[in-house]
Amino acid sequence: MEKLLLCLVFFVGALRAVTIQTQPCEGIKSMAKVTSVGIEPCTDYTSKECSIPEGTNSTIEVHFTPATDLTDLTTDIHAKIGPIWVPYPMDKSLVDACKSDFIKCPMKAGVDNYYHFSLLVSTTYPKLNLRVRWQLFDEKKQTQVCVEFPIRVV
Repeated sequence: MEKLLLCLVFFVGALRAVTIQTQPCEGIKSMAKVTSVGIEPCTDYTSKECSIPEGTNSTIEVHFTPATDLTDLTTDIHAKIGPIWVPYPMDKSLVDACKSDFIKCPMKAGVDNYYHFSLLVSTTYPKLNLRVRWQLFDEKKQTQVCVEFPIRVV
């Protein structure tokens, strides 16, 4: 019953999330196959950027399939401000992707997974356009998922 409820919550959330266009990270190869990336809320989406209102919770959903068995998965987020990639400040409890309600570790090769991550877009963030790099690392510190996409904080 718990798994059914989690699936329903995920699919309702997925209906609200907007699938966005992403690019592979420059100079970094994803070992897993990334099927789709969605962001919610995402207002005024164009192929150029996703507008995310400040003061709201934003959720990223990544549908991926690992090529190898994985025992651990960690999250790393950077924002490109000008020419510099800056680490996104997040609570240490959010770094362990295996503690997500939707991902269970260990993961089997060839099995679809849905990574779901929510964070507050603080009202202290400046309103600007930036590029985000979202990475998931395995227990060997190998990049399983690495995608980049533009957003605009509004």
